[in-house]
Amino acid sequence: MRQTILILAFFICCFEQTKANKIDSLKTDKDVERFISALYKQKHGINYTWYNTFHFAKPDSVNYHDRCDSTIKFESGIWQKTDFNNDGLTDLFTIIYKLDTINSQYHDYPEYTVYVVIYQKNNKYQLNEIPGVSISQCYTVKPTVVNDYPCLLYRHFIKSEYSIDTLPGMDTISGFAMPRLRTHYFLVGITDTLIYKYGGFIELNTKNNNIPTIESIYYETTTCLSFCPAFNLNIFKDGAAFYIRHENLDESNGNYRGTINQIQLDEIIGLINYINAPKLENYYYADYTDMQSCKLIIYFSDGSVKEINDYGLQGTLVP
Repeated sequence: MRQTILILAFFICCFEQTKANKIDSLKTDKDVERFISALYKQKHGINYTWYNTFHFAKPDSVNYHDRCDSTIKFESGIWQKTDFNNDGLTDLFTIIYKLDTINSQYHDYPEYTVYVVIYQKNNKYQLNEIPGVSISQCYTVKPTVVNDYPCLLYRHFIKSEYSIDTLPGMDTISGFAMPRLRTHYFLVGITDTLIYKYGGFIELNTKNNNIPTIESIYYETTTCLSFCPAFNLNIFKDGAAFYIRHENLDESNGNYRGTINQIQLDEIIGLINYINAPKLENYYYADYTDMQSCKLIIYFSDGSVKEINDYGLQGTLVP
């Protein structure tokens, strides 16, 4: 009997060890800071990340950020373990400050950043950044549960309302005397619920969508002021894919063709169905300059076509 209990305990111990990952071993703020820093370096490369550091301590210069509604608080120092994709493995949610330690012009502009780390088995981790809608970083993210499924409550603000005051005096603009004006913008809050599906966080949809069968998908990107790859991609319902790379730092420009496996193809089609792409807007614009643009065109079996143009690659986060 004793031997049976020992054998059973051994197998239970081995099973628990196979389920455990690095996230389970995180105990302190410093542990999480080092863990996020290592994943960030792995994702972006050492040449880009060696001067960035991550800290939970709130920098004094965070007061630079635009004033927001009282419901927004810059709550760094928060980290929480949960299971966002319901696979029985531990994931990590954290709010942290990213600081540039080299370029002095950025010392006063620490980035309030939200990361979610998804454990993907075999000691692989997916670092997901939950971005703000604009460079003002006026947003907050909190874990929540919807219908027993872990989600993120995402609240962000947009400058969609304003008033104009007329000031004493006149201004000369393009040779014409114009009234001197001052514009006051008001931030309007929007709340979304995000869920982890199809390899990333997307807006929660509780409705069943019934859209026509997808025949093919076309996607293209443009360059930007920084290092943004420009390419065209055609995907057909049988998995055939044609890829044209126009500009890339590793000089791998050219035409390519291949086949997307059924699992990946089902995820792409499933995502398009889940977000109900035909009902989305045709144009989305970020409120800043020098960004990359993309175009998505979906061809359906009933002859209908959906085209979406997105400047800034923020999608539906931009109202």
